[in-house]
Amino acid sequence: MQFQTPTTKSEMLATLKEIFHYYRIERQKPEEVTLKPLELPTLNFYEKTEEELTEEARKLVASSHQREKNKSKEEINEKLASVNILIASNNQNTQNLVEKITELYVKSQEKIREEGTIKGFATSNAVLDKISLLEEEKNKKITEAIEKNQQNFATLESQKAELNVRLLALDDFFDTLFEKEVQAKVIELTKEQLKHREDINKYNNSISEKMQNSHNNVLNAQASLELKYLELKMPELSQDTLMELGYYDDVIDCVNGYYSKIGAVQAYEDLLNERSLMVYLDDYYQDLLYAYKLKAKA
Repeated sequence: MQFQTPTTKSEMLATLKEIFHYYRIERQKPEEVTLKPLELPTLNFYEKTEEELTEEARKLVASSHQREKNKSKEEINEKLASVNILIASNNQNTQNLVEKITELYVKSQEKIREEGTIKGFATSNAVLDKISLLEEEKNKKITEAIEKNQQNFATLESQKAELNVRLLALDDFFDTLFEKEVQAKVIELTKEQLKHREDINKYNNSISEKMQNSHNNVLNAQASLELKYLELKMPELSQDTLMELGYYDDVIDCVNGYYSKIGAVQAYEDLLNERSLMVYLDDYYQDLLYAYKLKAKA
């Protein structure tokens, strides 16, 4: 043990106490064992506001909602395109039919005129009546074709108008549907949030209970270790052990450090009267006393 050489008797006695404490008490203390209780992380829960839940719901619903809206618009536009094709086709067919009727009756009328010319009565009433009759039939069939075309056109235009109405109403319909889907999604997210909060609270309560149990277990274990040490505590160190540790060398150096500074006779007499030194020197007290006795007689 490191210590300063005492210059006074009180310093010597104080240093001897420190040496005694260092070798005979501190050396017998067990190594400190610090048991640490279980430390587990807890989870934090951030509760979203109704506005935040609504915004999240809008983002979740928007994508699928837009797909459905686009799909519906595409279906209606495809039907409109089909109707327009039918209208164009109906007009073309009617035109073709009118041209065919006209061509057919013009040929028939020319044939009657040619036959009348050959027979010499091209301008007779009979020929003119036949041509007039054919003209009436032609006009009648053309009228029928045009009327049928108009009926078909009216039907197709009605379908087209209905599709356009549906197309115009589609935005309002999907806007209303979107808000309803958002409300439903907000309810769903709110339930999920409540469930998540319950799970986190349950987890944190479990963690708190485990850490409290661990803390109690550590206190019990620490106390148990201390009791075990007291049960197994070694007896007082023997003089041989103290000698090996260097205890007596330090004690003698401390005593000599003080007494070597005063006269041999005074040192011997003081040493003879200072019986408390026996506590620190044990059997070496007599040896040291004898040594100073010899110095005092020299």
